[in-house]
Amino acid sequence: MVRELKIGHVQGFLFSKPVPVDELFKDLPSDDWVIEPSGPAKQRHERRAMFRTIGVIHEDHYYPVMLRNLSVSGALIEGLLDVPLGTRFMMDFGEGQFELATVVRSRESHQGISFDRELVSDGNGGLCTRHRFLAHHLAAAGVPRSADEFLTKQAGLLATGRISLPQFTVANRTATATRQRTATPG
Repeated sequence: MVRELKIGHVQGFLFSKPVPVDELFKDLPSDDWVIEPSGPAKQRHERRAMFRTIGVIHEDHYYPVMLRNLSVSGALIEGLLDVPLGTRFMMDFGEGQFELATVVRSRESHQGISFDRELVSDGNGGLCTRHRFLAHHLAAAGVPRSADEFLTKQAGLLATGRISLPQFTVANRTATATRQRTATPG
């Protein structure tokens, strides 16, 4: 029922863990009875909205995706269809910044991902990975400089039969936007 209502997050207790009924009715009439909230004030880190193309690598395939929001612990990406929960990606933020991540939410062309290591401040109000790889190290490892270069290389390898087909379908942004508009009531 919760998923049918399009609810993505559910909150547990707000003020205290469950209290036995006897204790509740014994203490409730008293003016001294207080429930002290416990736990963190926030359940997740602050998110920054953005609209930026990045790459994700899964097995031996590179997919261009849209980064929709970003926090120190995760992100929302758009562009791959029906990715299973638990899928592991290597996120390519560009400029030698890579981070491992796991899909923790997936719905149609949107995936919520959790980073293996938290991002850090870049000193200018943004976020970056803890480490950067130098361009010549990436080139030596066969990592492309751009999605176009990677796709050209993939096409050549596919023609020789030395590469597998991609596991995920890249979403057509126009079709996805149309589907979302027509699915919205009213």
